[in-house]
Amino acid sequence: MGDRAVGHAYTLVLDAGTSRARCFVFDSEGSVASSRSRNWNYVESGEAYSLAREWEPDALWREICALIGDCIAASEVHARDIGAIAVTSQRQSLVFLDADGGALYAGPNLDLRAFFEGAEIDDRCRERVYKVTGHLPSFMFAPAKIKWFQRHRPEVFRRITSVLTLADWLAFRLTGEATNERALAGEAGLLDIHGRDRCGDFLAELGIEIDGAPLVDAGSLVGCVSATGARETMLGEGTAVVAAGPDTQCALLGMGVSGKAEVGIVAGWSAPVQMITDSPLFSDDASTWAGCFFTPKKWIAESSAGDVGNAYDWLAGLLYGEAKERFAAMDALAGEVVPGSEGTQAILGSARTKFSRPGMRTGGFNFPVPLTLSGRGRGHFARAALESAAYGMKANLDYLESLAGHSAVSVALGGGMTRTWTFAPIVADVLGREILVAPSPHSSAVGAWMCAATATGRFQHLDEAADWARERMRSVEPDAYTSAEYQEYYRHWLELSERLDGINL
Repeated sequence: MGDRAVGHAYTLVLDAGTSRARCFVFDSEGSVASSRSRNWNYVESGEAYSLAREWEPDALWREICALIGDCIAASEVHARDIGAIAVTSQRQSLVFLDADGGALYAGPNLDLRAFFEGAEIDDRCRERVYKVTGHLPSFMFAPAKIKWFQRHRPEVFRRITSVLTLADWLAFRLTGEATNERALAGEAGLLDIHGRDRCGDFLAELGIEIDGAPLVDAGSLVGCVSATGARETMLGEGTAVVAAGPDTQCALLGMGVSGKAEVGIVAGWSAPVQMITDSPLFSDDASTWAGCFFTPKKWIAESSAGDVGNAYDWLAGLLYGEAKERFAAMDALAGEVVPGSEGTQAILGSARTKFSRPGMRTGGFNFPVPLTLSGRGRGHFARAALESAAYGMKANLDYLESLAGHSAVSVALGGGMTRTWTFAPIVADVLGREILVAPSPHSSAVGAWMCAATATGRFQHLDEAADWARERMRSVEPDAYTSAEYQEYYRHWLELSERLDGINL
């Protein structure tokens, strides 16, 4: 495990999410000593126009190093007291390496440059892609992005020797050891999820023959901070670096979700609804995803309520601009509005995101007119947006339960949206069942800390860590009368959503 993992009370967590990079220092009991974040800075890519998002790798690494320094300084913890580092990241973010370990390309999950290459793959073998990798559409994943480079940057393509996810690359920069965390490789389209191993034969059929880094599991040691990593980050040389995998799976772990038929909803930038299954679970129309969970013989069935947090952030900016306390103001006003928002309905995404059919939808707000009689204000729009998010979660949960053939045994809620205190009771009332709410909005970071704590002996295994997290969740029970009201509001919302879904932009 490395000498530095013993007797050092603090853990540093890097959480490279969709909206920004975050760094945390945790103490030995899983409490946050300090945190810092930085927004992503992308560079322009002329070949793919507005669809492309890309980082300049060296600049990205410098930003991460500065973020680590800021977080440690804010914690008043000395770097020598950090015994382990855990790294988690957004899914579908990729870094291509050459034979010397140099980064040829670094792109986030929002990089959509490979739209046409992905469409060609799906036209050719859509069903096989879904049954092997558990994920569609292909333009979001590694094979299509590799094909894009083969077509548009052949000189770069010829130099690609390995593909890492963002978390794996950050661990590589710290240690010099290139690995692929297993669940994260699956979320990037690089794994046969049935055998939880590489899908080399399938990639060869697509004309892609690139060596993969060794697969490791979340909660296992990647390596130790190298002399170079220590010099660049000011972390201690020899500090243990632990794989923590995808941010969504980390969030499930951080909410204590690890048993069959348990459901976790991570209401952050987006709102994936994920159920633990004991085998890969597929939908007939490929509208859901199937992925690997951290522990053996456990998989994830996933649907999504869309970009819930991103939409709410947009609304906050629209109503309050850049006011520092805009979310608290919205929360207070939303809490004063009655359930159903007096007929105000928000459609800020489709009722159920169908991964196999991406594209723009028609949305907006629907409310009684004339305005001289209805008197709708900011609180109505804020509450309607929260109710819309909860309705979307119900639609996705209902579908997963029908797909699995049984009800969820528990539902946990985490992510940044839980900062809005009005939100969790609305979710419980709309779902009509008890929900377990995470004590921290940073569920992914907590789950990553749990991976490090498992690797360094605090927990014997990740299931024990999940038990620890589950005990810390708070219960929110639905109000029977309000829940009954919401079932009617939900039915009307679903009808409106389905009507709008049929309108082409």
